[in-house]
Amino acid sequence: MGSSTEPLTSAAPRREEQFSRSLQAGSLRRSNFDPLNGPGGVNPGGLIQGSDGNLYGTTFSNWQLGCGEGIGCGTIFKITPAGEITTIYYSSPYFGAYPFGLVEATNVGLVEATNGVLFGTPGGDPNQPYGSLFSLPAGLSPFVEAIPAAAESGSRIRILGTNLSATSAVTFNGLPAAFTVVSSSEITTSVPAKATTGRLQVVTPAGTISSNGPFRVISK
Repeated sequence: MGSSTEPLTSAAPRREEQFSRSLQAGSLRRSNFDPLNGPGGVNPGGLIQGSDGNLYGTTFSNWQLGCGEGIGCGTIFKITPAGEITTIYYSSPYFGAYPFGLVEATNVGLVEATNGVLFGTPGGDPNQPYGSLFSLPAGLSPFVEAIPAAAESGSRIRILGTNLSATSAVTFNGLPAAFTVVSSSEITTSVPAKATTGRLQVVTPAGTISSNGPFRVISK
């Protein structure tokens, strides 16, 4: 597998190719899957951005490990911002076949929970003809999510996460805020008067957990 920066034409891309925009301004990088000799697979599904900044997705099948198209040996892969593809899991036709994601028909792909674990549903599994759910610890860090993700100062918001019961501090872009622990997975708080747009952070005994994106403070 290799990746190269090439000019794009109006021709439709092959299904075995996935496109990702490089972080370098003005550069569009094409990353090619190689189902025979390298990481990847065929018929990639949708992508999500993990809490580590990399992209994660699934392929419908692959031709490695004695698997051919239609047998059901899909993959779960990672793409770095530079376009490097790494296969992090090979499924088999007897466990997690066709790991296309939580909503196969719409190619939604994987979901990352606030504990950093990836979840999805295989499209077929002879051992579970009525469906199944898989989880894959991929070394991603936990994160918290603000609901809503943007609000005016003084607005009440919810913070969702994992193992939040012993939270000792909440900050909006470094500015402390009063908060209430509702449960191990939820905190309520209000946007401080002088808060600015930036990361929301929660301090727990296990460490500081950051939001999966900047919280946007709306001007009144």
